[in-house]
Amino acid sequence: MMMPASGSDMRVVSATVTFLAATVDTAAGTTYTFSSQTLGTGDIVVSIMEDQSPVINSVTVDGISGSEVVRYMTTSSPTSIWRANGITNATGNIVITFASQVEHCGVGTHLLVGANTTADDTAGDSGAKTTYTDTINVPTGGVLIAASNGNINHT
Repeated sequence: MMMPASGSDMRVVSATVTFLAATVDTAAGTTYTFSSQTLGTGDIVVSIMEDQSPVINSVTVDGISGSEVVRYMTTSSPTSIWRANGITNATGNIVITFASQVEHCGVGTHLLVGANTTADDTAGDSGAKTTYTDTINVPTGGVLIAASNGNINHT
């Protein structure tokens, strides 16, 4: 993202991303609450890995509603990335509500600071393979957050 500075000068404003944590709840359910998660001041990106293909009704981070950035469906290992903007607390709950029961749910969380409020590009790849490929455009000063879900080793 390019931002005007003073006068006719232009500078690149760089976004930063920090991996916070990954956790899994192995119990079956429709609502998952990941309590007292490390957050921070900025936007929280939540990667959600599940074992089936139900609709996610809602994601909240410390009481703030998230919006879906991208969802990639596979037969048995769907993955989605959600974003909640304007988080200000160091810790808080992440609550995910599904339309129907799933067997387990895992989340990965990242703190995002200084980025556009919407994604510039998204991509996905699937299949029973060990290396996934796709093309994604990351603007100068931007960041990329990737998520993977499945029962094989991914690179």
